[in-house]
Amino acid sequence: MDWINISNISSILTIFGFIVTVATLIFLLYQCKILKSSLRTQSFQNLFNNMINIDMYFANNPILKLYVHGEKELPKDTKSFEYIQAMSACELFLDHFEEIVGCKSVMSNEMWEGWSKYMKKMYKSSKALRDYIEENRSKYTKKFIELLEE
Repeated sequence: MDWINISNISSILTIFGFIVTVATLIFLLYQCKILKSSLRTQSFQNLFNNMINIDMYFANNPILKLYVHGEKELPKDTKSFEYIQAMSACELFLDHFEEIVGCKSVMSNEMWEGWSKYMKKMYKSSKALRDYIEENRSKYTKKFIELLEE
């Protein structure tokens, strides 16, 4: 009779342990979903904050915006202060683009398509961006450069 009671208790504890394990797994899945949402929100916030900072940079340096946006030809003198500033602005812009590509996995398809089109359009319209990539190709991943050149 004692074995029957011990067997029953053991079965009850096993079932209870299984229920606790399943509940823990469900809770962990829920926590992962919340964490993923939080990471997505933080990534988007960071991207938009960086874009605002870049916009502010161009508001304070409007001549550089003309170079980066392809509305003005780069100075011929590659040692001039203006040329060096324009190349620095291109680096800032392209590094931000690379950050966007790094966040692709947390974006919706619609959001990625918007950013992707914007990056490609900017790259195609800006000789300064293309020149910067040519001079610094090794700094960026092949995948990133291929995306811009599509």
